[in-house]
Amino acid sequence: EGELARQSLERALQLNPFHKERLLEAATGFVFLDDLDRATDLLEQCARLSPFAADAPLEEIGLLQLLSGRDAEALASLRNVDRPTVSSELYA
Repeated sequence: EGELARQSLERALQLNPFHKERLLEAATGFVFLDDLDRATDLLEQCARLSPFAADAPLEEIGLLQLLSGRDAEALASLRNVDRPTVSSELYA
């Protein structure tokens, strides 16, 4: 099942690699597949696509950094979120 999910996520990204919400959704999927590196790559790509209105990628990147044990980086990412959510407030 994990491989089918991975293939489906990659296919969705091939069909529309510049869709910000799709990148966020795929990144979340890769987190559940325990592929934090791929999830981080997608979130960084999303942040590059919309650098001025992009709290979601920053928050997700911060949470991934926490999961990876990179606490200082996570704190910096979460502090850059303009409109804090419950998650970013909790972890920052």
